[in-house]
Amino acid sequence: MQEEMSNEDYLRWLEERIEKLKKKIEEYYGKIRLYEAVVDRYREYIEENEAQTIQDLKKRVSPDSEKLKELLDEISSSIPSYDPERDLEKACSLLYDSISERIMSVPSIDVNFWMDKDEMLEKGFADYEDKAILLCSAFRGLGADARVLICSMEDGSDRPLVLLALPSKYVLLDPNRKHDFHQYTGARQEILSRYEHEGKKISKVVYEFNDIEYKED
Repeated sequence: MQEEMSNEDYLRWLEERIEKLKKKIEEYYGKIRLYEAVVDRYREYIEENEAQTIQDLKKRVSPDSEKLKELLDEISSSIPSYDPERDLEKACSLLYDSISERIMSVPSIDVNFWMDKDEMLEKGFADYEDKAILLCSAFRGLGADARVLICSMEDGSDRPLVLLALPSKYVLLDPNRKHDFHQYTGARQEILSRYEHEGKKISKVVYEFNDIEYKED
């Protein structure tokens, strides 16, 4: 486009585009402030209705979602002559890549709120823990032994990860910071000690869960 315009016309066009973009940003910021006001007003109601027991938390790790089932079918059909046992690792790798890329990770808001799996896959975003639950649910849908780990990092922050148990090895995955599927592969304690995020290592696993068990360490 710049080649078809004079420099002066191009700069004028660019300034107009920037002004339009600034107005859009202001509109979005205004909406965010409005949503904050709504959340603050109904905070107690939301938290009361979103409170999760241990049993509720375990139930959230399951492939009970039409959109997730569609994704599982998409993954399995992409592998020629798919065999659930032989191709489990390959399917899990494809699932990790797909969910990491399709679902945008957003920080948790300052209110207890959970998204279901259909919402995450439809809207294309989720907070860190919900996204870990989605990935773990997908693995469980393939019949894999997987669980969500809520890890306390050296700086005091929590980091939700997914631990996948494959024959003779574990794979530790961060759904909120895409990395090579096999980057953290090996014995459980060894890969937990190797994992780091922004230069911080895991201090301890606070608790872990899937649809079968919940365990505090």
